[in-house]
Amino acid sequence: GDTLSVRDVFFAMLTGSANNAALALSRSTGLTRAQFLAEMNAQAKTLGMTQTVFVDPSGLEVGNLGTTQDMAKLMNVVLDNASVRAATKGKTFTYTIRNTGERRLIHNPVYQGSVALNDEPIIGGKTGYIDESLYNLSVGVTIKGQRVIVLVFGSPTRASRNADVETWIHYAQQALPSTSTS
Repeated sequence: GDTLSVRDVFFAMLTGSANNAALALSRSTGLTRAQFLAEMNAQAKTLGMTQTVFVDPSGLEVGNLGTTQDMAKLMNVVLDNASVRAATKGKTFTYTIRNTGERRLIHNPVYQGSVALNDEPIIGGKTGYIDESLYNLSVGVTIKGQRVIVLVFGSPTRASRNADVETWIHYAQQALPSTSTS
């Protein structure tokens, strides 16, 4: 019975990994589930994601398939979108239920359980977990003026996932040449 703005549902989906929000947004399009998935899959192909297949809007079903190369392509595209970048970068998001005036706070799981990730130059990120793929995290960071995409899939724990992402970010900080003009 809660009423929310589309923007708030969008931010809940991306900031808080609210899979029910992804389903609500897909239903709000007026497309059938099959039509929505056909559009998702067509868009993936347009983006060059040739090995990706979506079978549900939230990413929770086992039949969703993709490669790290495809997910890196997707991450690059979504980080070019200011709204998506804002929704995936924030550490928290507060929304108001329109019909009650109640305010609720969502925490971004990208930053939870990691002091180090809170200090990194993250420009956007998204976590994921299902039993079949375990803990996953895709983040975009800016290092020495360059965008770097870090993807970690299949970590057995949230802590190991975060540690792996931190390791790759620190590696990129050391390996990338400086872009300074001095």
